[in-house]
Amino acid sequence: MATVQPIYATLAGRLRRDIVNGTVAAGAYLPSEATLVRQQGVSRGTVRAAIAELVAEGLVVSRNGRGHQVRQFARLTWRASDRERNDASATPSDAWSRSVRAQGHEPSEKITAEIAFADERVASWLRLKPGEPVSVRRRLRFVDEEPYSIADSYYPRSIVAGTEVELPGDVQPGIYAVFERLGRPWTRTVDTWISRSPTREESAILAIPRGISVAEVARRSFDPEGTPVRLTLFILPGDRHEIEYEHRE
Repeated sequence: MATVQPIYATLAGRLRRDIVNGTVAAGAYLPSEATLVRQQGVSRGTVRAAIAELVAEGLVVSRNGRGHQVRQFARLTWRASDRERNDASATPSDAWSRSVRAQGHEPSEKITAEIAFADERVASWLRLKPGEPVSVRRRLRFVDEEPYSIADSYYPRSIVAGTEVELPGDVQPGIYAVFERLGRPWTRTVDTWISRSPTREESAILAIPRGISVAEVARRSFDPEGTPVRLTLFILPGDRHEIEYEHRE
């Protein structure tokens, strides 16, 4: 027997569809509660419950005295092929942050560090045995104080134990410089892309609306001997990213 959806959920679905397909544009306001009651033939309580669901999803925000506005994210270009070198003139100073500033926005990052044991997936990417220790640097990236993406990096602890890699915060002049000092500079990088639905945790952290997919990018960097020395997993919501690569012939 089919489950009957509550009326408020049906209305939320209609509004969500109009937002996702652009009928109600980012930055625009939803019709007033009175207008929705009249248009949809439902009670004010139903309208409020439907809008509350969209607010909880991060799809709309409440503006005191003005109604409910469709949340808008600037769709920024990430030049994924840019060389990863820091510029100490600003913090954060990585290539992504410089690109965000060049597009007229302000980047920031929350960086934490921890020691963990490689699960099967991470171990496979880094050619380790499951359970081997790895140093993890987790970055939650913000644009204009809004959460924008996740970038978590994993390093074999057999290489980086006791180095700045295991410290939280921005590392100057950069993680690449630590590897150069260790005699293990990365000389080749391979990106693998997967398009998928966000996990519940990712949706909550990044305020990803229903119906929006993410690009998961696994970036592996290799030393001159061909050994993987870094794995970065990027989670990029599709409503706020354009990815650009440049290839020289």
